[in-house]
Amino acid sequence: MIWGDYYNPDTRVLLAVLKMAEVPFEQVMMNTLANEHKDPKIGYNQVNPSGQVPTVVQGMYKILGGNNAQITYLSSTHLQI
Repeated sequence: MIWGDYYNPDTRVLLAVLKMAEVPFEQVMMNTLANEHKDPKIGYNQVNPSGQVPTVVQGMYKILGGNNAQITYLSSTHLQI
């Protein structure tokens, strides 16, 4: 599952890589300009307490941080990347 904001460049890069590699994924999009990532109803603060986007959640793993770490992780778990 990808948590992110479509207007965030890191989120767009991550989504583009997954779509180009035809990796199935779920996504939860938030508007960080409207502070949706801080809204307790959405629950993103429990996924990533720092509030940075995007975040990759795969099973019990949460990959926080920048695109490089996330794409490196995904390329090691999905051979088509």
